[in-house]
Amino acid sequence: MYFLRRTGMPAHSNTTAGRRYALWVSDKDDDGKPIDPQFIEAAYALEPTLFAYRRREIGCRSTTAELIQDSVNAASRASHSEPIHNPRAYLLITFMRKVDAYLAKSSREIPCTDEFIEHLKARQRDRDSDIEALERPVLIHQVKSHMDAWTRKVCNVKTLGFSMEEIARDFGEPTNRVNVRFSRGMARARRLLKI
Repeated sequence: MYFLRRTGMPAHSNTTAGRRYALWVSDKDDDGKPIDPQFIEAAYALEPTLFAYRRREIGCRSTTAELIQDSVNAASRASHSEPIHNPRAYLLITFMRKVDAYLAKSSREIPCTDEFIEHLKARQRDRDSDIEALERPVLIHQVKSHMDAWTRKVCNVKTLGFSMEEIARDFGEPTNRVNVRFSRGMARARRLLKI
């Protein structure tokens, strides 16, 4: 394995405070195949340039190190099929493409906290209740427009909070008769609305 002479730390580990993050490139790819040594040497030679490319957008040196390793792996695979005459330039171009693709992908992902998700759920519930509040009067108006006058009058008094006993007493009729008439009137309105 190739180690950087300064620390020998792997690319994904943290260094101690005050020490510079050191690049470490594996000599085998993800499949365990050996990597062309010219690309490992190119990675160490280009280390400052690679870490400087879009540094602020990436924001993390360990992510940059992983992208460097992926670029070295890709360049090595490409060299198996066709010889590459300038490994530094090829590695730099491969790395820049990988970083650009990584940033394009990560910009579509929006990190959010649980509070934000709960806020969205609450907003959705509020929106649903707002829609219900708008639709309910329209539906009630449609239903009432299909009722006969007596059923509409009973319905209006019932929505004001009066019980069927109180409504029956006001109309001077037995409670059972008012209940039956009201149920039949509502059933007729439902049939006409096809609910």
